[in-house]
Amino acid sequence: KFISHLFRLHPSFVNDLHQAIKVQLPCVKRSILKAYAEIYFTAWKASCDSRNNDSEEVDRDDIQTAIEENVLQDIMHAGIHAAVPNTAKTVRSVLDQFYTKKKTPVVESMLHRLYGPLLWRALSSSNARVRIQASFVLVDTFPLRDPDAGREATEVCVKKSMAALASLLEDDIPSVRVAGATAASKILSSFWVAIPSKDIQSLLNLIITKHASDATSSNVRASAVVAMQTLLEEEKTHAVLRPLLPSLGNLIHDKTDKVRLAVVKLLLHVKKIRGMKYYHVVPAHHLLVRLEDEGNRGNPTGPVSVALTDLLSNS
Repeated sequence: KFISHLFRLHPSFVNDLHQAIKVQLPCVKRSILKAYAEIYFTAWKASCDSRNNDSEEVDRDDIQTAIEENVLQDIMHAGIHAAVPNTAKTVRSVLDQFYTKKKTPVVESMLHRLYGPLLWRALSSSNARVRIQASFVLVDTFPLRDPDAGREATEVCVKKSMAALASLLEDDIPSVRVAGATAASKILSSFWVAIPSKDIQSLLNLIITKHASDATSSNVRASAVVAMQTLLEEEKTHAVLRPLLPSLGNLIHDKTDKVRLAVVKLLLHVKKIRGMKYYHVVPAHHLLVRLEDEGNRGNPTGPVSVALTDLLSNS
């Protein structure tokens, strides 16, 4: 509370306090990181709440502007452009409180105002690492919109996000395509009813037909399967996904362990869903053949074999 209060004493203090904290972010403990996140959110929120208080000697508009431009936008930029992915992830986590409260109009408006100049440019950056890190932000901030702009403006923002996801999914770099599948599945799962059906169909088509058969990268193929499991966590997706899942069935015989394991984990998830049968995704005889082949590979207690045994037991 004391440090948060210091941020609100005078605009000239803001940048110095932020720089003192920023240099510590990559190496502090999780508990300290969480405390810094609380400091930033509390300081910003207080500057918003008191900006119209005429009894204050300091201009609260200046303090809010200083916090937004010198602190929050600096963190946003670092979370997208940091050279080390773990550093970018750590820095982004400082804004978690803002993301969890993004349905609050004042928070949503701020995210739109500050991330707008950064995110869309980063999603089309020539640097693959930047595109990947921007995809995480796209998930955290979706839909990045001005809550006061009206329905048509929101539809434009959603359309822009869908185009960005499609671009990520069709990227030339496999790791970016993986990030695209992860981002698309998380956004679709969380906002299934709010996204136009044609956009859902387009993204699913890219994941199921292109990613699942991507001969250049096993990570991309595995990401397609993981994306389907993420989507299945939302019950409203089941009717659409049920007839599509068998398209992934042949991946049970993929040459890469990672892909085969992802398929079995997907089937284990399907097994728990009422009204869906895992053997409709991959026929039982294929599963038995796969279990036998895993044993013939000299790894009968490997992760794929163990997961298959768990799947077939009590079935």
